[in-house]
Amino acid sequence: VGGVLVSRREIIEEIQNVDRTLFGGIMDPHASWLLIRGLRTLPLRLKQHGESGKKVAAYLEKHPKVQKVFYPGSETYEQKELFEKYLTGTNGLLSFVPNGEPEDIQKFVGKLHYFQNGCSWGGFESLAIYIPCDPDTIKHGNPRHLVRIHVGLENVDHLIADLEQALECLPE
Repeated sequence: VGGVLVSRREIIEEIQNVDRTLFGGIMDPHASWLLIRGLRTLPLRLKQHGESGKKVAAYLEKHPKVQKVFYPGSETYEQKELFEKYLTGTNGLLSFVPNGEPEDIQKFVGKLHYFQNGCSWGGFESLAIYIPCDPDTIKHGNPRHLVRIHVGLENVDHLIADLEQALECLPE
C-alpha cells in the first residue's frame, strides 16, 4: 500500500513530528519495488476488471433470482448518460439485490467458491459480501438486502458459473 497525504500545514506537521516517529514514513525498498511493479500492470488489470465486471453485471441483470443490479457500466444503469459524460471506464465493483431473506442470501454467499467472503475492493481476487440494510436506509429507498461483489482477474466464465451454482439456493 502506498499513497500521498494532502492536508493543512498544521496536520502535516503533527504527522511529521508525532505519527511518523511512531509508525515510520518511508517504505522499505522491497515494498517500494512491489508498488512500482504493480503500477506497471495497473492499466491492464483495470481493463480486465472492467471487461469482466460488465459481463458479470449483464449476466446478473438477466437472472430471474436477481431483482436489480447496480453497475455504472451496465446498459441499463439509471445514470448512464452522466456516467458516460464524466468517466472513461468501468471496474469490477458492483452490487445487486437478490431474491430471498437474510438466511437465503447468507447461504448464497457461503456457496460461492471463486468469490471469497470479504470487502477489500481493488485486489486481483473476486470477493463478495452480504450487506443487510438497516431500517433507516430502507425508508430512504435503499433495498432491504444487497450483495456487493468485486470481480477479480479469474476467468470470467468460471466466475459466472460460480454465481450460477450459488444462485440456485435462492427462491424464485
